[in-house]
Amino acid sequence: MVRFEHRVTGKTGYIDPEPSAFLNAQGFGQLNIQVARNDYYVNADLSDLRKCMRQFTQHFERVEALGFSMGGFGAVLLSTALRLNFVVLVSPQRFGFPQKPPFPMDPILFDPEIQDGGTLRYAQVNPKLRGVVMFDPYFKDGRDQAYARVVKQFAPRLRLLALTGAGHPATQPIQEAGIYARFQRAALARHKATSKIRQLHRDSRLASDHYRGLIADYLEHRADRTAAAKEI
Repeated sequence: MVRFEHRVTGKTGYIDPEPSAFLNAQGFGQLNIQVARNDYYVNADLSDLRKCMRQFTQHFERVEALGFSMGGFGAVLLSTALRLNFVVLVSPQRFGFPQKPPFPMDPILFDPEIQDGGTLRYAQVNPKLRGVVMFDPYFKDGRDQAYARVVKQFAPRLRLLALTGAGHPATQPIQEAGIYARFQRAALARHKATSKIRQLHRDSRLASDHYRGLIADYLEHRADRTAAAKEI
């Protein structure tokens, strides 16, 4: 199981990774991939990292990955080098994407000239990659949804999973409900992962302050719209 570091505000170097006791119990070896800065894994070391990963993963029959936000983007970038069989991407994002709608579905997200001497080629995103891409369709006017669709352009076998009110990353209600261990089990379920994660999101909503706050804001705005319509 490959785990990718997510964006950390004010990051200035590497941190000591903590192995997952759950993954150890499931019999998985663990590989943690980190960056020294919040550069979304696009830096001068990317080519060498790919070469190293190809050599490392050839000894494994099954390689899966879990990535959140910036880490989800990293998993896509290294999907071929890692020989990934299955991924769970939670709100994958990358720098340089427009902050406001409309969000163009432009392959600039995988520009082969960007900071990598021309080695960041489209072909290095595994087009046969399978897995789940989780996102909140309403987060920041649909920005996470736009990222998810771009990722699917390069790996069309990935399944998009819209989780309304999930926030960023799209596991916020699950974490607030204290059922993250169940999410980890669902992420390993492969062909059942999509349905299991969707049910977990449903189970977690009432226990999530984030989700309840979103619903309260929606109802308040709906009441305001109703009152305004009556005045007209």
